[in-house]
Amino acid sequence: MAAFLTSGGYTLANLIASLGRNKGLAVLLGPDGLGQWSQVMSFTFLVQTAATLGVTTGVTRYVGQYRREGRDPGDVVRSALLFVGGGAFLLGLALFAASPWLARLTVDRADWWWVVGAAGLAAPLISAQSVYQAGLQGAEDYRGLAFAGIASAGAALAVSLLAAWLWGAKGVAFFVAGSFLLNALFHAVRLRRSITMRLSLRIDRDLVRALLAYGGVTIVGAVTASVGNLAGRSVLLHEYGATANGYYQALSGLTLQILPVFLSAITMYVVPKLGGISDRRYTSELVARVIRAVCLLVLPLLAGGVIFREWFLAILFSPEFVLASPWLPVQFTGDVFLALAWATGSFLLPTGRFRIFLVCESIRAGVFLGLAVLFLRLRMEPLGVGALASAHLLAYGLETVMFLVAARRTIGFSVGASARILFTGGVAWIGVVALSWWLPLVWRAPLGLLLLLAYLGMALNKDEWASLKSLLQRLRWARPGA
Repeated sequence: MAAFLTSGGYTLANLIASLGRNKGLAVLLGPDGLGQWSQVMSFTFLVQTAATLGVTTGVTRYVGQYRREGRDPGDVVRSALLFVGGGAFLLGLALFAASPWLARLTVDRADWWWVVGAAGLAAPLISAQSVYQAGLQGAEDYRGLAFAGIASAGAALAVSLLAAWLWGAKGVAFFVAGSFLLNALFHAVRLRRSITMRLSLRIDRDLVRALLAYGGVTIVGAVTASVGNLAGRSVLLHEYGATANGYYQALSGLTLQILPVFLSAITMYVVPKLGGISDRRYTSELVARVIRAVCLLVLPLLAGGVIFREWFLAILFSPEFVLASPWLPVQFTGDVFLALAWATGSFLLPTGRFRIFLVCESIRAGVFLGLAVLFLRLRMEPLGVGALASAHLLAYGLETVMFLVAARRTIGFSVGASARILFTGGVAWIGVVALSWWLPLVWRAPLGLLLLLAYLGMALNKDEWASLKSLLQRLRWARPGA
């Protein structure tokens, strides 16, 4: 828990910035404009995945390993940056050339070609930011990550609101370019304090091949996931319009913008510790600790959103989005499975089990897209958002099971160590969802909060209570005049 609490400032800043951005964009753009903005951002996530050639996990792993072995971790960052930077530049040119076709495919508007093209041209900035961040994670510089993350979060919030105010939904192009430029600068400045970065154009070819061993499978899996998400939302946009996509953006805002902040803490914690490690027992214990952290941090956050789902959408977006609130418990249940899947599969890439990761991630993406298209074509509900929310839940539920089976067979992981917290967490979650659907807010809120408090009271152990008490005491002494 200590590593997750160490990154608390970074997590909180991103949480506040993401919530502020969602609220501001919802008010400035409305459901229709937010739907188009979010579609371009889904395309940008795909560009982000492709621009790094999937090497970021390898960078984190080898920076951690080089530090333990007394070698220069700057070689890892420099080689990765030079290699992926060239590839990202060529990718950006190709995406800009194809922007008329991509605009029709993603946002169903040919006049948005320059918006989509600008997002593609930002690929070198995106790749640089990702490599710098991965280097900080490998160096286990949590303070540096917090500094860069807080600065980046504030900059992204300001740029997004300014761009939306000046140019409407098309301002997403300026947001992508401006936010990733500032993000890269903040991470680069901080990385220089953790790792010696010599100016050189020399690329360590052996190291690049090792990074690509990670990158090849990571990029295929991540691109598959991004393509599945973008394709599902494109079908929603074509079948139901941009307004429906805006409603789904409200439901999936945590999935795309806030939840990854918590899950990145898992990457910060796990990858450097498993680089070059083959001890099955140690790896299994690490996975159990990560699952526990997810149950104690992510599940209560999502449960709070379910309890106050109408307020959640009205306050964090606008009253127009409350129409989609009945499907928020379904989307957030899928988010719980997403977090558990991330936790149970967190050991795969750092320990070199690439094929298992790729197979599971490809199956998950295929199931999501297939079910989303099927449910959308069946017109299972008038808004269309329920189709994607249901597909999201079923796909990540399946991936969680697949990763648990993989962990049991490869590292001897047993659910027994995590059975108590998983069972109590599951009971608490089912209770919260049931209250959300069956009771009005006046009864749901006190009963749901009591249920969560009872869950945390049973789940937290003595060490975690002591850590929480120590944190609260530090916060109290940090107050002015305390």
